[in-house]
Amino acid sequence: MDVTMITSMEDFLSLRQDWEKIRSDNREENFYYSFDWYEAVCSFSIEPYCSLFILCFKDQDRMVAILPCWIIKKRPRFITHKSLEFMGNIYSAYRGGMVLKGKETEVADAAVDFMLSKRKLWDIAYLEAMPSRDPLLSALERSFEKKSVIKRKVDQYANLVVDVDPGQCAEDYWKSRKKSFRKPFRRHMNLLHREGNARIILTCNLEQHLGISLDHYEDIYRYSWKEAECNPMFHCNLAARLLHKGKLRLFTLYYKSGASEQLGDGFLPVCKGDAAQCISEGYLPIATAYCVVDGSYAGILKTAYRQDHDRYSSGTLLNWHVIQWLLDRDKATVIDFQRDGDAYKYDWGRFRDMHMLLKVASPSSPLALIETLGEKIMIPALRRIGWMKTPDFSVIPMSSKTQAHE
Repeated sequence: MDVTMITSMEDFLSLRQDWEKIRSDNREENFYYSFDWYEAVCSFSIEPYCSLFILCFKDQDRMVAILPCWIIKKRPRFITHKSLEFMGNIYSAYRGGMVLKGKETEVADAAVDFMLSKRKLWDIAYLEAMPSRDPLLSALERSFEKKSVIKRKVDQYANLVVDVDPGQCAEDYWKSRKKSFRKPFRRHMNLLHREGNARIILTCNLEQHLGISLDHYEDIYRYSWKEAECNPMFHCNLAARLLHKGKLRLFTLYYKSGASEQLGDGFLPVCKGDAAQCISEGYLPIATAYCVVDGSYAGILKTAYRQDHDRYSSGTLLNWHVIQWLLDRDKATVIDFQRDGDAYKYDWGRFRDMHMLLKVASPSSPLALIETLGEKIMIPALRRIGWMKTPDFSVIPMSSKTQAHE
């Protein structure tokens, strides 16, 4: 294969057509493998201390793979390394590249050969957030094994999804949930109806005022249990881009206490209304769900609810209405909960696979070899005898300020 390395953002952005051609041939609809996602990562979260290391693979003049990587300084435990990794940020639920199906082994062999030929540029290959079922992950692991390099593969997080059979609707899905889940849901819905009025606004088209909806999203997040965003503008910038492409679904649950005008325990209507009008009528935003729809794939990127309204289980109530809309109106066949196997996600979906980290030490870096070998042998031994209960290792990205002092 002909392998070319790209080191400029301009050249990477020129690959959109080739990227989307491979994606179309693979019938891949996962948003995190779209060029739109990588463009957003590069535009809204790239750090100045990253060096692009993007590999393009051609077979008989046909582009068959693009592996978007960069080299970034990181500190696993106590030693600073130059880490070669797939492009992404903390919000990247999937990482990897775009490889034409059936070409994974050839691409992996060529990629490993090229990476090792440039081994003095990096200390550790930190290939994270790859699904265990991704054939590229298995192919890369085999290719590194053939080169006898020191490597380590560990679990990172579980991925849960809602998926339905062809022809199934939201009602079918709802009936498939356990009664032990549906009963408290009904109880919280009744409580919401008895003590006030609620409505759900969906922001998804250019006629709506995105800025107001995002203000409410941030307000809910601020009063939730979640830690502050490490990059607070990322999702705001992404939302504007998704809205113009018709892929944004930003749901907000508003609530006003007082005399109820709603009867029964029926579900709440979802409307594409005016968020500003809700506030003027005395409604308070209490829960939010930030979603993306790309073909038949839907991803729930962010959710939050106000803790001072948790007695209504507002997050759970909104989740159901979101899933109902995505299944019936957007015709999604997969709703992806992305990172982490939180307990509540098992009420809604099922485990699909574990996302993995493949860590490889450069033969040119003695410190990386020692650390990776130590992690592979010493840490499992310490955990077996109960001397170590913490995660295998933590990785702390270096800030540009820290690097400036080196």
